[in-house]
Amino acid sequence: MIILLTAISRAIEKINSIGKTAKDKQSKISVSEVWHLWDLLVARYDVISETQMLKDFASDFDFKFILESGLDTLKDQVNHLERLMGEYGIPLPEKPPETVTSTVDLEEITDKYIYRRILRGIQDFLNIHLSSVSQATSAIMRGTFIAMLVEEIKIFDGFMEYGKLKGWTYTPPHYK
Repeated sequence: MIILLTAISRAIEKINSIGKTAKDKQSKISVSEVWHLWDLLVARYDVISETQMLKDFASDFDFKFILESGLDTLKDQVNHLERLMGEYGIPLPEKPPETVTSTVDLEEITDKYIYRRILRGIQDFLNIHLSSVSQATSAIMRGTFIAMLVEEIKIFDGFMEYGKLKGWTYTPPHYK
């Protein structure tokens, strides 16, 4: 019943926003929601730059493929967030460079290090998404944030299992 009410509320919000200007739509979302949209976009810009750089250091072929797939997902999310922010007339943050490369070859930057660095970033994103969901009052914004949270949970789950297969995750002591 609650799921149906939520879907109806989102549909009504979408119908009511048809033909409205960005200024009109701004009155339908809170300052907190605007901040979360902006924060989620900035975080993705940063993660894209870092992942592009770290990908250059990766040596494992399938790991490089996974990193590239992650970059594609992040870029899709950036496009979605930028489009949504444009609908509401929210100024976009400064974009990072399209590509980031490093000419330095450091042996200390291993696939295991890259994996753990990215896993920590995914874990941080989970907290950011949860905070966004819990502070959203607009059904449309909440739906956007929930969809991003669910996608991030799936990414985390798959990335964790991949790391376990490779032996790159931390192994806590066994409980006796």
